[in-house]
This record gives sequence, structure tokens and C-alpha cells, in this order.
Amino acid sequence: HKTWQDTRSDALALLKAVGAYGHACSGSASGDQTGVNFCRDFQLHQKTMKEISQLRWQLSKLGAAIRLDFKRRGAKALEETTYENDLEHDDAPSKSVTKAQSTKSNALDDRVQLARQLSGSIIPPSKVEKDFLLQLIGSGFLDQVAKKMSKAEARAVMTKAGQDSRGKIALSPKRWPYQVCNMNIDEPVYIHPHSYLYNKNPNELPDFVVYGEICKVVKGNDAGDATTGNPSGNEPGSEIEGRAQSRSYIRQVTAINPAWLLGLGKGTAQCSLSSPLEQPMPRYSRSNDYVECIVHPMYGARKWKLPMQWVEYPIKKNDSGTIFKRTSWFVRLLLEGEVFSEFNFRETYRHLLAIPPAYAVRKPHDPRVAGLVHALQDRCAKEQEHNRCCDSANMLRCQWIKNP
Repeated sequence: HKTWQDTRSDALALLKAVGAYGHACSGSASGDQTGVNFCRDFQLHQKTMKEISQLRWQLSKLGAAIRLDFKRRGAKALEETTYENDLEHDDAPSKSVTKAQSTKSNALDDRVQLARQLSGSIIPPSKVEKDFLLQLIGSGFLDQVAKKMSKAEARAVMTKAGQDSRGKIALSPKRWPYQVCNMNIDEPVYIHPHSYLYNKNPNELPDFVVYGEICKVVKGNDAGDATTGNPSGNEPGSEIEGRAQSRSYIRQVTAINPAWLLGLGKGTAQCSLSSPLEQPMPRYSRSNDYVECIVHPMYGARKWKLPMQWVEYPIKKNDSGTIFKRTSWFVRLLLEGEVFSEFNFRETYRHLLAIPPAYAVRKPHDPRVAGLVHALQDRCAKEQEHNRCCDSANMLRCQWIKNP
């Protein structure tokens, strides 16, 4: 139903429907009948919506129990102290039993009350909250990411399938192909027509999506093609017209911002980084206290290039070359006044510098440059900080305090 449409995520569309169903049923005395009428009017499956509501109630009770358990742990020490004080009186056993019964009853009441609050009406999420929800969905499907093919890639797919036998681009917008990150699946996939992200205009399709499942549909002359309205299921004049053809569709689709994938997949095998780019040149981030650079993140086994991003200057384990380069950039930025605002060597102490700060990067083999860089590395080596060097403002301050 168009009422629940959400062009960014099928999951958010479902959230909208579940929230509306719960709101309609909560304000009515005849809950079940109201739910039946609501589902009939808005083309929802009443049994499924009722099961979702019951599942929400079960999860709310579990969530309430966990939250209250954390609160009880904080008050446990106080309760034990009170119980020990009660033992000093003659009626301590009876008080203890009464107190335990009262505590148990109150805990049950608190859990039910909190569960009702958690399972109450769902407030429609704001734009910022929707972005958080989309990132949450994306983080759960990092191994089920699909990328929209370019026009050249899509043409190659159609040619391979025999759907471009006339030498023309026989691409149908209704079947614009995507490629999944799973290397075990080479065939193209298509957004299912029942998805709210399904669009006849390829330019409006998201570049990256995550999906819940892949389903294969076999179409032939008898079955027809429900997605295109073409009885044979193929383009007119195709070499395989009249033969059965199978297509793979992705369902439960959510659009994902490619800039999010690096943050969501950081530390996993899905994400890797290119070598630092020379332009724009690295800079020092005072808020993060490290040298950062521009890289091309790559995603998945297919090494899809993601949008360029600023990241901490990468260091490869046991690679002295990358450590030296990062330290060299730190030296240059330090001498240019980017690390400490109170120490601007380039302007205040420029006449004292024997070589320009840029030489720290351009001429790494200069004895004066190499000596300074190795001195910063040796400081951490003496303290057994492996694969690190004195390349941040905080570490440099610590060294100044220890060795003024």
C-alpha cells in the first residue's frame, strides 16, 4: 500500500505499518476487530501484524527485565546491609520474609509497567533517527551489500545473456542489474518489484543497497514475466526469446550511503584502504590528535571504491616504511605550526630552521630529516611501544615531561 511507502528502506516502511497498526489497536476497546478492519482497509495481513505485536510485547518484557536487573545490581549492596541490620532484632526472620515477598511483587509490577511503556505506540522517527536506523540495518548486513552496475557493466550483462543481439542497448529500467559483494554469486541481481525501492528510472535507484534475501524466479512462455509485462519474459528480437529464463531478485532492500560503509565495516575483512593520496596533502587533526590523510576505501572482495574519506594515516604492522612516512608528515606539520597553535615554527622561528619543513617529506634521506624522525621513533622504542612512534601532540608532551 502506498501509505507505507518509504523510498529508502523496506524495513522503515514495515516500521511505519507496525506503528500505525499498534496505534489503531491501542486506542480501541475492541482491539482484535479494530485490527482486522485496519488491515483490511490498508491491505495488511492481519495475522502477521498480530504476531508482530505479540513479538514486540515479548521483547519488551525481556528488555524491561534486563533494564531493571541493572538497577537492582546497583542497589544490591544497600539491601544486603539493611538485611544484616535486621538480623540484630528478634523479628528479623519475619521481616526478612515479608520484605522478600514485597520486593518480588514490586519487581514484577515494575517489569510489567516498564514493558508496557516499551511496547507502547511507536513515535515516527525523525530524519536523524532514520539515518541511525539505516546505519543499524546496514551494520547487520555487511556481507549482503549490492552495488548498482554502471551502464557499461549492465550492457555487458545483457550481451552475455543474449539480450542485446541487435547491437542495441536493450536494457529495461525495470530490470536494472546490481552486483552483490559475495564472490560466490556472479550473476546479476535485480530489486524485486514488490520492494518500495523498485523504480522504473535507473537514475533514481540507489548506488548501494543491503538486502535480506535473494530469490530466484524462473519465467517462460507460459508463465510470462510479471515484472515487465512481456509474455516471453525477454526483449523482443532476443536470441533467447521463447526459452525459459531465470532471474535473481533481492528483497527486503535498504538503501545505504556508501560513505557509511567504511565506518560500519571498520575492523572487518570487508573494508580495506588504498595507499594515502598525495593530494590533498595530509593534515593534522587536533581534535583526534593524529595525522590524517585522504584514502580511497575499498569494500568487499570485489574491491569496490567508496567515496574518498579522511582517515588516520595508516600504519602497516611491522612495516617501518609506513611508520617513517607518518612520522615524517608529523614532523612537517609540527614545524609548520599545525600541531601546536602556540608553536608556529614557520612564522616565529623560520630564521632558525636550517631546512624548510617540507623537506621532512620531500627529502626523507636527508641526514637532518632522518635524524629527527629516528629520534622520535626511538623514544617509543625504548618504552617498548611497538609499531608506534612519537607522532601525536599528546605523546610529544609526555616525552617533554619525562625528558625536558
